[in-house]
Amino acid sequence: MGKASTCAITTSLAAQAFAQWNNEDDEVNLNLRLSFLPAGGSTLFLVYNQTYSQGPSGWRDADRAVLLKSVYLLKL
Repeated sequence: MGKASTCAITTSLAAQAFAQWNNEDDEVNLNLRLSFLPAGGSTLFLVYNQTYSQGPSGWRDADRAVLLKSVYLLKL
């Protein structure tokens, strides 16, 4: 089960959030993404992923990652 939300801050900047519950592993996965579109065919993404796991002592941080991805269109 998951829910997603998108917010366009400007015409070239957007923020997106996604939350997902994993029943099989008793985990919550959170994904936050900031995307910048400076020109057609080019995009810069900043992504934060967080996973929380439920164990006998309660919720704990299971995994965390920050990613930067760049896409650039080459015109040949």
